Amino acid sequence: MTLTEFFSCSLCCKILDGGERRVLCLSPLFLFFIILASIALPGLANESETVNLTVVAVNLKNGEGSVVMTLCGSQKEYVSKRASTEAFRHISTSISNNRAEYVFTDIPPGKYAIKLFHDANDNGEMDTNFLGIPKEGFGFSNNAKGFMGPPGFMKVAFEVTAGTPVIEIEVKYL
Repeated sequence: MTLTEFFSCSLCCKILDGGERRVLCLSPLFLFFIILASIALPGLANESETVNLTVVAVNLKNGEGSVVMTLCGSQKEYVSKRASTEAFRHISTSISNNRAEYVFTDIPPGKYAIKLFHDANDNGEMDTNFLGIPKEGFGFSNNAKGFMGPPGFMKVAFEVTAGTPVIEIEVKYL
């Protein structure tokens, strides 16, 4: 069976050239594929659109070092100890006037979370004391607060859409 025969029916197909060629018709199966494509394709086009997301860290204690920002696209990325390799995006940006700003580009719409810290000594790690309490400033999207640890993903998660405003995160020091 040829593709033309598969999509044709006896109701509306015309036989041309002595029965050798058929004109593609609108058989029920062919109509089903057209409807399916018209529903699926617009959704796929929207998924390919991306936005820029500006994140600003404010209330930094000083201008020393840099601010490390991690943009997480899932709970798994958010709780990972290997943010630099497993997070959706992981960057270090400079400080100016006790604030740091970074624009994450080409972000697909969806649910994200941001965690950041003031890396005052530029060692790329959140320094803690012997009890595990941070020595450097830190913050989370939604300015969420945790109890005896970082806040959960659902507290810090937010939707990125074309109209997402600037995300401002207050840096806290203990």
